[in-house]
Amino acid sequence: MNYKIINWLNQPFIKGGYSYNTLHSKQAINILSSPVDDTIYFAGEAISKSESQGTVESALQSGHDTAKMLIKYYEMEKQR
Repeated sequence: MNYKIINWLNQPFIKGGYSYNTLHSKQAINILSSPVDDTIYFAGEAISKSESQGTVESALQSGHDTAKMLIKYYEMEKQR
């Protein structure tokens, strides 16, 4: 399993950016919260479905939800 953690403060063109909702956010969140070919999973405050979108709390919840999806996937793979 591979993963990438990005420190947004070190990104020269972002400098600690955060997400916010737009008219298309709901559709984008639904797309990004689904795994791609069971190999790429996204998590973070930008795709959180919680009421506190754009916060550390929502990033943690999104990570937790994604971890549960990964565990479920790997448990199903072990049974094959």
